[in-house]
Amino acid sequence: MVRGAELSARKGRVSQMLNGQVALVTGAGRGIGKAIALRLQEAGARVVLNDIDEGNLRLARAEGIGVDAVVADVSVRSEVQAM
Repeated sequence: MVRGAELSARKGRVSQMLNGQVALVTGAGRGIGKAIALRLQEAGARVVLNDIDEGNLRLARAEGIGVDAVVADVSVRSEVQAM
């Protein structure tokens, strides 16, 4: 069983695990991708959001998720290279 103090210590370590790292999250405009982006950000990463839907990216950014957002279709090689 995890006690309160131990749980707090774990949360502190997790929130610093990715300090100084950059994460690019595809499909970050909604759903699982958005949730992953939020968790990475909570762990200290600088998160760049990617999605094909600019509106969803705007909403995620308005919620304070990510430091930047890139509209691109990752199934199109030229769009990935442009990122």
